[in-house]
Amino acid sequence: MSAAALCLALVALHGGDISPERLCAASAAIIAMADGEDPATIASIGIGESGLDPWKVGAIGDCSTMQVVWSRDRARQDRRCRRILGDHHAAIRAGVQKIRDARAYCRGRAFRQLPAEACWLAGFQAGPKGVRALARGERWPLVRQGPVLRRAARLRRAIERQGAGA
Repeated sequence: MSAAALCLALVALHGGDISPERLCAASAAIIAMADGEDPATIASIGIGESGLDPWKVGAIGDCSTMQVVWSRDRARQDRRCRRILGDHHAAIRAGVQKIRDARAYCRGRAFRQLPAEACWLAGFQAGPKGVRALARGERWPLVRQGPVLRRAARLRRAIERQGAGA
C-alpha cells in the first residue's frame, strides 16, 4: 500500500470532517512507520482516537495521533508527550510500539486462547485491564473494537476500489 493510496482513501472517507492536508500527512507517516503492521488498522485507530491530530492531548494525558499513554504518572506522561506532539512520524512510531507491546502481552500464557486481533486491540485501547476483561468474557472490549474494525474494513475497500479503477 502506498501513502498516496492511503491518503486518497482517507480523503474519500473522512475528507468532509478532517482536512486533506492532515489526512495525507498522517498517511505518509503511517506508511513510513507501520513497520509490518497493517496501515489501514493504524489509520483507523488514529481516526477514532484523535482524528489523526498530532497535537491532540486527551483528558488523561493521552497524546498525539494515536493517543498513547505510557504512564499513569501525569508528569512523566507529559514529558513523553512533549517529545511526539505535532510529529506524525514520532506519534505513529509510538502507536506501533504500543501495538507491539499489546501483542507481546497477549502472547502470555493466560491469553493465548484469545483471538490475536481482539486481544491486542483490547490491549491497545485499554491496556492489561482490557485484555483481562476480554479473557473473562466481558463484552465491553469487543464493543470498543467495533468502530476500529469497521473503519479499517471500509478503508481497505476504498483502497481496493482505487486499484480496480487504476
